[in-house]
Order: sequence, then C-alpha cells, then structure tokens
Amino acid sequence: MDDWKETEVFIVVKTYPNSSRKYQEVVCTAAITKDGEWIRLYPIQFRQMEKNKQFKKYTWVRTRIKRAKKDHRPDSYHPDMDHFEILRTVSTKSNWAERKAIIYPTRSKSIEELKEKNKSLGIFKPLEIRDLKIKRNDKSSRANPPKYSQLNLFVPDVPKDLEGIPYDFSYVFKCDDPRCKGHTQIILDWEIYQAFRSWRHKYGEEGALEEIRKKWLYEICGPDKDVHLIVGTHNRYNKFMVLGVFYPKVEEQLSIFDFMD
Repeated sequence: MDDWKETEVFIVVKTYPNSSRKYQEVVCTAAITKDGEWIRLYPIQFRQMEKNKQFKKYTWVRTRIKRAKKDHRPDSYHPDMDHFEILRTVSTKSNWAERKAIIYPTRSKSIEELKEKNKSLGIFKPLEIRDLKIKRNDKSSRANPPKYSQLNLFVPDVPKDLEGIPYDFSYVFKCDDPRCKGHTQIILDWEIYQAFRSWRHKYGEEGALEEIRKKWLYEICGPDKDVHLIVGTHNRYNKFMVLGVFYPKVEEQLSIFDFMD
C-alpha cells in the first residue's frame, strides 16, 4: 500500500550532519506544515543531494511524506527525496515578519508542556538563557565524521570529508514554567558548528570558541532579541536537545505619540 502524502512544509531547522550506519551521513530537519504542525523529516542526506535540491532554513518545499514506522516519536516522517522541490525562501524583511507569522502560532509554553502533550518537537520562549557551556568531546560523531574519500559512492558529486569538531555546545536555561527546574541541552544546529569551522581557520581554535560564546550567548540571546528555542528529542534516549534558535529583534512598544498625527 502506497501511504505517501504530498505536502508543502516550511523548513525551520537543519542540524549538523551526523554519522549513520545505514545512510553514512544524515541531517535531521524540522518543519511546520500548512496546518501549523511541527514534523521531523528524517533521514535527509543533505550533502549528497543534487545542488538544486539543497535547501536553506526558512524555506517552503514540496515533497511526499509518510509516517516513520520504526520511530516512536509521533511527529517523525520519512521524506521522499525523489519528489523534493524547493518553492521559496522566506526573508528576514520587516523584522522577520513573515517567518514570525508562520512560527509564532505554533509556540508552546515550555519543555514541560511539550512533555505533557507528548510532543517531541516544538518551540518556546525561555524565561532565561543562563550560559553557554563548551565541552571538549573527542569521542563524538562530530569529532570523528565519516570519510567519503575512502568510499565509492553512487552520487553525482561525492561530498568533501567533514572536518572533525571536538566540541559540544550546550545552552543552560530555564523555562517560563513553575514546573521547570532548569535545563542544560546540547545544541545541534548546523550554524554553530559551521561557524566554529570557519572561525577556527580565521582566529585559531581558542579564538573561535570565544567568538562562538560572543555570538550565541551575548548577541543571539541579547536583551534586544526575542529569543525562542526550537527543541526536539533523540529517538533512542528520548531526551530533548536544542535544534535551533529563533531570534528576531524585540518589537519596540508603541508610545502614545505613535497614535498622534
């Protein structure tokens, strides 16, 4: 029985490539349907995709999906990569207005609420981002990525070998929920690891770590930003992780003079 369903989804999250025994290398992608539901698209072998199918975040795409039968998480779907079309990317125009119109209606109160509603994906506004922890981890899959140069892959363009990144980056935060006792969660977003790779060549390793802290703690989470965390659970461990950060500027409050002509 063919249980594929054609749909259009708005891609919000793309995680850093992770090693996979079955697929060699995959990224986890989180998206919002036209009905305002969060879904997980997995697996996506992003760097092995044809160039005209390699999508950016905040992009509408048309594809076919079906429920992931071996994944216990209720919002996990397999995408049909043979039917995958980029429609359009939504810009940051007018302080991310169109992005917010799509994303904000899907917000939850906290991780505690997501757990209560048996959701494994979602977005919420934390009460406080307390710290960014940086921990060396030489045993992670990011520190020891697969080597494509050693394989004979039947793909149009064999991806370049990824550089090893021997660090984990984690947010320490508290939810705006009386049930929350605080969280420390690893960040899996593509952007933070890509930034480290780029800055390591420019500033050296220690300099790159300083730039990461400056950007992800003091700029992205600064007082002028309306910071939201996009989180999802691990299939095996059922533990939430930070998949991305949504951070438009705080809307300025209108004064009485704005209503006077």
